[in-house]
Amino acid sequence: MTTTVLFNPALSWLLRAQARAKLGRLFRRFRSPRRFVLSGLALALAVVWLGNAAISILLRDPYPIETLQKWVPLTLMAYAFWHVLKVAWKRPEEPIEWGPAEGALVCGGPFSRQHVLAYRLTAVMSATVLKALLASVLFFPDLPVWPAGFLGIVLALAFLELLRMALEIATHGARPRAYLVFRVGVFGTAGAMAASAILTAMGEAAPVSTPQLLGRFVLAVTEFRHTWLGRIWEAPFATFSHVITESAVFRVEFAGWLSLALLQVASLARLVFWIDRVGCAAVVRAE
Repeated sequence: MTTTVLFNPALSWLLRAQARAKLGRLFRRFRSPRRFVLSGLALALAVVWLGNAAISILLRDPYPIETLQKWVPLTLMAYAFWHVLKVAWKRPEEPIEWGPAEGALVCGGPFSRQHVLAYRLTAVMSATVLKALLASVLFFPDLPVWPAGFLGIVLALAFLELLRMALEIATHGARPRAYLVFRVGVFGTAGAMAASAILTAMGEAAPVSTPQLLGRFVLAVTEFRHTWLGRIWEAPFATFSHVITESAVFRVEFAGWLSLALLQVASLARLVFWIDRVGCAAVVRAE
């Protein structure tokens, strides 16, 4: 997807122009003496706060590897399921979400649909790298090998962003009947999971406080991973967990997990382009 953008000079120029514009707006805000002083004070406070936060992160006890390997896939699964619930609750108004100025500039330019989608993916992935960097710093004491952990977080977040785009594009172009079946399936599954977790949490011994009941509910929900549907849903995210928690990068096993993670991201990116092409063709036929 990145090479698709680079092969189009207009889109490459647009990406560079967008980066220069953002930096230009940032520097122009510092030209005013009042804003410069206020920004300097805010920056000093941020440095002090971040310094204390960094020290507390570096000095805290790391989580066991077994805990990370258990909760990293569950967190990614929950985030992915949130995207599924969101598109099932409300159909996206547009297959790709744009800002007013960005949409007018990109969608109104002399670009093909594939180049527009590749531009959007490139912009999203740029933000994903920054998010992964912040997350890897936050979990620095817990990562056995920081570069492997950072790479695994980048791939995991990229997979989630691609999954979100695939869901939004697919549901936007779906026929009403197909979208209704999708909604019924999603909310039926979510309702069954919630009901089972509530019954499990309330069916245990003696009455407990609300926090304890909520804790039982969360544990009951996590048991979903042991069902056949949960194992299927967890499988792709477990791959990223192995990359993130790898303790030795110079092993064949790590190379295998990393290759599988890269293959998953590349395959999903390819699927996004295919879904978009099929959706656009269906809209053209309908019109």
